[in-house]
Amino acid sequence: MKKPTPTIKQDPAAPVATDILAEAIVNVSRGMTKLLKGPLNESAVVILIQETCGGRSAISREDVKRVLHAAADLEHNYVRKPKAR
Repeated sequence: MKKPTPTIKQDPAAPVATDILAEAIVNVSRGMTKLLKGPLNESAVVILIQETCGGRSAISREDVKRVLHAAADLEHNYVRKPKAR
């Protein structure tokens, strides 16, 4: 039996502050970079993710690699550095 996917309901009247969103993006990006540079090589990480998602036939290696690298690039692509004063 599959577990339900957890969801977070956000109050539209109280949006999340941009600095909190930026911090979360930076944390995800840096965590993914650490994972990719960690003791497991990329192939091992890809296989572990594939097996967790229902086996190697459920999701392709290329798709897993794209997601891993896109997550590692989040900070570079979406967070601006504050301007020096």
